[in-house]
Amino acid sequence: MKFLVRLILLLSFRVCLAFDSDLISERPGQALSPNCLKRGNIQIQSGVDYNSYNYNLNSTLSNTILRFGMGEKFEINTGYNYQINSEIRQSPILGFKMAVFNKQKYKMALQYNTVINQLNKDPYNNSFKLISAHKLSSKIGLTWNAGVDYTPVFDSMSGHYVVSFSINPTNKIGLVFENYGTFNTSFNNYFDLGIGVLITPLLQMDTYFGGGLNNKVEEAFISCGFTYRFELKKNND
Repeated sequence: MKFLVRLILLLSFRVCLAFDSDLISERPGQALSPNCLKRGNIQIQSGVDYNSYNYNLNSTLSNTILRFGMGEKFEINTGYNYQINSEIRQSPILGFKMAVFNKQKYKMALQYNTVINQLNKDPYNNSFKLISAHKLSSKIGLTWNAGVDYTPVFDSMSGHYVVSFSINPTNKIGLVFENYGTFNTSFNNYFDLGIGVLITPLLQMDTYFGGGLNNKVEEAFISCGFTYRFELKKNND
């Protein structure tokens, strides 16, 4: 029986290595990709995060992002977070991504998000982000994000950045190492490391972990999730 199970797993692994895919997920990690979905495609990127502060588990967060393809130069996206342990529903965000530069080895896009504060009293917020990706070789890439968040009710502005280094040892496995942070009155700095594995042409499973030391508080997290793309309409976009 054990031999049969091992044989099935081995055959499944070989089958997984027998296909090609253009699935580009923004998991694992913090960095956004400058790539927009093709028209008619919908992609869900969802996961569960376990967060701790000074080695105490403080929150379990479910996060989901939906991306709606309008063409290779534009997409609409939305996100929603839910704190499982405290049953807090955060206001969803709605935004769009627009490609502004698209070459074989260098791509750039703009991302805008705003908070839909109808579900609770989260303050209205605007977020602008510049996304850039550089293909250093056939298997190595460098992506960086830089942006600002503005909250009118507090008249406050903060900045954020992500520097993401990715390696694809095979066309089914992706590794990512990132440094990211936020800054306004103080500077918070973090690192994470992750792996994503393509299970089928439209499905990726992933996990990543990281943390940082800020204001003498040790923060750490681990995240597990998936990406799945629904191809509602096929065309040549």
